[in-house]
Amino acid sequence: MKRDDLLANLALLGLCSSFVLPIISFMGFSLYLTTFISLILLFSLIFYKVKIDFLSFLIFLLCFIVFFSSLYSNAFGFSVYNFSNYLEAFKYFQYLSYLLVFMSFNRTYSFGFFLRYLNFSVYIYLFVFFIQLMNPIGLGIILGNMYLGGEDSQHLVGIETGNRLPITGANPNVGAVIGSFFTLFYLAIFVDKRNKFDFIIFLLCFISVFFTQSRTTLVGLIFVLMVFGFYSNVRIFYKILFPILLSFGVFFIFKFMELNYVVEGFLNAKKGDNNSLNARFDTMNMVLDVFKESPFFGVGPSKTEYLLNFDSEYLLILMRYGILGAVVFFTFISFLIFKSFQNRKNVIGLTLFLYSVLTLFVMLTNNAYSGYQLMSITVFLYIYLYCFKKHMEKL
Repeated sequence: MKRDDLLANLALLGLCSSFVLPIISFMGFSLYLTTFISLILLFSLIFYKVKIDFLSFLIFLLCFIVFFSSLYSNAFGFSVYNFSNYLEAFKYFQYLSYLLVFMSFNRTYSFGFFLRYLNFSVYIYLFVFFIQLMNPIGLGIILGNMYLGGEDSQHLVGIETGNRLPITGANPNVGAVIGSFFTLFYLAIFVDKRNKFDFIIFLLCFISVFFTQSRTTLVGLIFVLMVFGFYSNVRIFYKILFPILLSFGVFFIFKFMELNYVVEGFLNAKKGDNNSLNARFDTMNMVLDVFKESPFFGVGPSKTEYLLNFDSEYLLILMRYGILGAVVFFTFISFLIFKSFQNRKNVIGLTLFLYSVLTLFVMLTNNAYSGYQLMSITVFLYIYLYCFKKHMEKL
């Protein structure tokens, strides 16, 4: 196997491992295989004439913003020194090696080369989903321990009852986004190739998202699936029929799965008794107070000072990295949406566009770009699109 092929396979293994394989404990840190492989890829760059595209530049800026905000926060007394604050920069830096390796390859890689890794990944995802759902002889709990990071996780109850599954996510919300990604990709392939097996995969992944009971992701997924009906290459009849059938499908799934928690949540919110919503308002007020103290550069990750579980990535970015960081982050997201929209006529471009729009919903109550697993999906799709276009240009 040639060096380029070896590194390409290693890189795809690293990225896919983030969203279907459990974390690894190493020297007191809980890391994904993605991190270890990124170091190998970084070293391999000495053998190439490195090419840098705009997304790589933006990710470098994200690294700089995280590092600078941590330094600024220490210098002006907003936080005490904590090495883990600076380590946050490495979350983004590790993806640079993946991007730069593929940008620097002389050869091209086909659609099918990437598809093999996604097929294998979705098989693992669905296998874990069914094991957690049925929990035969306690195997679902064992798998849950591996993905959730230990027996003390509060989300193990969801596996025991079968009502709220994390599947391959670090929590049910992350699992929902991973399932949504597979849902969008395999629906796009089905529409393009008309392969019944792809439709079955799409349907299973779509159903799996409901078992995570992640409300925001469900709303976002339904919205982007409706958008899909208008931007995909299907006849006008199906463009009208698709959202109607989707609405009926959602109605029946809600009815038979007894997802009454959604209705109860809205009713409690009207009364002011929704504890989850009240906690979000409290977090918002705290973030705004901190933001006023350091509006331009933020206070950095400040993990010692602010141990709250932030429910909104918008607030998290604003507090941690200030106006400067918010501009860089949303330039990054806007570039992904713009670039993918330009390429919406192919399966990968359409998937990246819909997934990027979905993350705008996810960020309302969860994190889409501040963690390992979901950032890997974005980088994987971008590299996939880049290589597919490069391959088609050489045909």
